[in-house]
Amino acid sequence: MRSFNILVVCTGNICRSPMAEGLLRHKLPENLKERVLIASAGTDALHGNLATDFAIMVMQEYGVDLFSHRARLLSRQMVVDADLILAMEQYHLRIIKSLKRKAISKSFLMRAFDGSRSSSDRFQTKNSRASYDVPDPIGGDLNLYRESAQLIHDCLAGVYTYLEEQNEI
Repeated sequence: MRSFNILVVCTGNICRSPMAEGLLRHKLPENLKERVLIASAGTDALHGNLATDFAIMVMQEYGVDLFSHRARLLSRQMVVDADLILAMEQYHLRIIKSLKRKAISKSFLMRAFDGSRSSSDRFQTKNSRASYDVPDPIGGDLNLYRESAQLIHDCLAGVYTYLEEQNEI
């Protein structure tokens, strides 16, 4: 059986997307572990950069190890290969669309999977309010990283439900 590829996208691939990648992988239900691959990349990443110290610290609180993470620049091939793309903000969706126009149908804001959002605006990718972005904690303090990680964590159950509903998995 073919694996299902999830790609998480942020700007620098040193804060939000590595945290999301780590959380998604760490909390992935057992029945999906052999079939789901999770990776991350950044629209403006400097290839090889380490995750920020605060991202590493916050993920340690969740039992996730980001020490070996290295930033990767988002490529067209990554977008093509992904079955589901989770973007942290509208800007990332625009970049994804510019790399592969048809990819927008498999690209969502991460917070589209947040169960606290109303059902009328779930999975909305166009004209979403910026409040549905996961704020970039870069340059902020440890608490800002914790807030971003919590927003991501709140989306995990929704992502897993989506995965369970996919016929391809």
